[in-house]
Amino acid sequence: PNNIVGYKDSGGDWENTKDIIDNCEGLHVYSGSEIPLSDVLKHGGAGCISATANTQAKFIKAIIEAWYSGDDQAMQVAQEHATVNRMILQDYPPMAAAVKSSVASISGNDIWLNIRPPLVSIPEESASQLMGSLKL
Repeated sequence: PNNIVGYKDSGGDWENTKDIIDNCEGLHVYSGSEIPLSDVLKHGGAGCISATANTQAKFIKAIIEAWYSGDDQAMQVAQEHATVNRMILQDYPPMAAAVKSSVASISGNDIWLNIRPPLVSIPEESASQLMGSLKL
Protein backbone atom coordinates (compact mmCIF):
# COMPACT_ATOMS: atom_id res chain seq x y z
CA PRO A 1 0.00 0.00 0.00
CA ASN A 2 2.87 2.42 0.57
CA ASN A 3 4.44 1.76 -2.83
CA ILE A 4 1.43 2.09 -5.12
CA VAL A 5 -0.37 5.41 -4.93
CA GLY A 6 -1.91 5.69 -8.39
CA TYR A 7 -3.73 3.51 -10.88
CA LYS A 8 -4.61 4.02 -14.53
CA ASP A 9 -7.66 2.07 -15.68
CA SER A 10 -7.54 1.69 -19.47
CA GLY A 11 -10.17 -1.01 -19.69
CA GLY A 12 -12.90 1.31 -20.93
CA ASP A 13 -15.45 -0.06 -18.45
CA TRP A 14 -16.80 2.85 -16.38
CA GLU A 15 -18.34 0.51 -13.78
CA ASN A 16 -14.91 -1.03 -13.13
CA THR A 17 -13.27 2.38 -12.83
CA LYS A 18 -16.00 3.54 -10.46
CA ASP A 19 -15.65 0.37 -8.39
CA ILE A 20 -11.92 0.96 -7.98
CA ILE A 21 -12.47 4.61 -7.00
CA ASP A 22 -15.18 3.62 -4.51
CA ASN A 23 -13.26 0.74 -2.92
CA CYS A 24 -9.62 1.79 -2.91
CA GLU A 25 -9.46 4.70 -0.51
CA GLY A 26 -6.32 6.79 -0.92
CA LEU A 27 -5.52 5.42 -4.38
CA HIS A 28 -5.32 8.08 -7.09
CA VAL A 29 -7.40 6.60 -9.93
CA TYR A 30 -7.06 7.84 -13.51
CA SER A 31 -9.11 6.75 -16.50
CA GLY A 32 -7.25 5.83 -19.67
CA SER A 33 -9.54 8.05 -21.71
CA GLU A 34 -10.99 11.53 -21.34
CA ILE A 35 -14.49 10.25 -22.17
CA PRO A 36 -15.40 9.51 -18.52
CA LEU A 37 -13.29 12.35 -17.05
CA SER A 38 -16.20 14.31 -15.57
CA ASP A 39 -17.57 11.16 -13.95
CA VAL A 40 -14.12 10.21 -12.67
CA LEU A 41 -13.76 13.60 -10.98
CA LYS A 42 -17.31 13.56 -9.60
CA HIS A 43 -16.67 10.18 -7.96
CA GLY A 44 -13.35 11.15 -6.40
CA GLY A 45 -10.92 10.00 -9.08
CA ALA A 46 -7.79 11.92 -9.93
CA GLY A 47 -8.14 12.55 -13.68
CA CYS A 48 -7.16 10.87 -16.91
CA ILE A 49 -3.99 9.72 -18.63
CA SER A 50 -4.75 9.61 -22.33
CA ALA A 51 -2.66 9.73 -25.50
CA THR A 52 -5.36 11.81 -27.13
CA ALA A 53 -4.85 14.44 -24.44
CA ASN A 54 -1.96 15.59 -26.60
CA THR A 55 -4.49 16.99 -29.07
CA GLN A 56 -6.96 18.52 -26.65
CA ALA A 57 -5.24 19.61 -23.49
CA LYS A 58 -7.36 22.78 -23.39
CA PHE A 59 -10.62 20.80 -23.12
CA ILE A 60 -9.24 18.49 -20.46
CA LYS A 61 -7.93 21.50 -18.56
CA ALA A 62 -11.33 23.18 -18.91
CA ILE A 63 -13.08 20.09 -17.50
CA ILE A 64 -10.76 20.02 -14.49
CA GLU A 65 -10.95 23.77 -13.86
CA ALA A 66 -14.75 23.70 -14.13
CA TRP A 67 -14.85 20.79 -11.68
CA TYR A 68 -12.78 22.69 -9.12
CA SER A 69 -14.78 25.88 -9.57
CA GLY A 70 -18.11 24.04 -9.38
CA ASP A 71 -19.23 25.16 -12.85
CA ASP A 72 -21.22 22.12 -13.99
CA GLN A 73 -22.35 23.76 -17.24
CA ALA A 74 -18.80 24.62 -18.32
CA MET A 75 -17.67 21.14 -17.33
CA GLN A 76 -20.41 19.57 -19.44
CA VAL A 77 -19.57 21.69 -22.49
CA ALA A 78 -15.85 20.93 -22.25
CA GLN A 79 -16.61 17.24 -21.66
CA GLU A 80 -18.76 17.12 -24.80
CA HIS A 81 -15.93 18.60 -26.88
CA ALA A 82 -13.37 16.22 -25.40
CA THR A 83 -15.62 13.21 -25.98
CA VAL A 84 -16.34 14.18 -29.59
CA ASN A 85 -12.63 14.64 -30.31
CA ARG A 86 -11.75 11.31 -28.72
CA MET A 87 -14.38 9.51 -30.77
CA ILE A 88 -13.13 11.19 -33.95
CA LEU A 89 -9.52 10.19 -33.25
CA GLN A 90 -10.62 6.61 -32.62
CA ASP A 91 -12.14 6.58 -36.13
CA TYR A 92 -8.68 7.03 -37.71
CA PRO A 93 -6.74 3.88 -36.91
CA PRO A 94 -4.13 3.37 -35.85
CA MET A 95 -5.03 5.91 -33.20
CA ALA A 96 -1.39 6.53 -32.23
CA ALA A 97 -0.65 7.63 -35.80
CA ALA A 98 -3.77 9.80 -35.84
CA VAL A 99 -2.65 11.50 -32.62
CA LYS A 100 0.84 12.07 -34.00
CA SER A 101 -0.60 13.47 -37.22
CA SER A 102 -2.88 15.86 -35.35
CA VAL A 103 -0.09 16.99 -33.00
CA ALA A 104 2.11 17.65 -36.04
CA SER A 105 -0.62 19.79 -37.56
CA ILE A 106 -1.40 21.65 -34.33
CA SER A 107 2.25 22.32 -33.49
CA GLY A 108 3.47 22.91 -37.03
CA ASN A 109 6.29 20.42 -36.34
CA ASP A 110 6.42 17.55 -38.83
CA ILE A 111 8.79 15.55 -36.63
CA TRP A 112 5.61 14.19 -35.02
CA LEU A 113 4.90 12.36 -38.28
CA ASN A 114 7.77 9.95 -37.60
CA ILE A 115 6.22 6.57 -36.91
CA ARG A 116 8.17 3.49 -35.85
CA PRO A 117 7.33 0.06 -37.21
CA PRO A 118 5.16 -1.87 -36.90
CA LEU A 119 2.91 1.22 -36.84
CA VAL A 120 2.15 3.06 -40.05
CA SER A 121 1.13 6.64 -40.73
CA ILE A 122 -2.40 7.55 -41.66
CA PRO A 123 -2.78 8.64 -45.30
CA GLU A 124 -2.39 12.37 -45.97
CA GLU A 125 -6.01 12.62 -47.14
CA SER A 126 -7.18 11.02 -43.88
CA ALA A 127 -4.99 13.41 -41.89
CA SER A 128 -6.66 16.37 -43.61
CA GLN A 129 -10.12 14.95 -42.93
CA LEU A 130 -9.16 14.32 -39.31
CA MET A 131 -8.02 17.89 -38.75
CA GLY A 132 -11.18 19.20 -40.40
CA SER A 133 -13.30 17.11 -38.02
CA LEU A 134 -11.61 17.89 -34.69
CA LYS A 135 -12.97 20.66 -32.50
CA LEU A 136 -9.88 22.58 -31.48
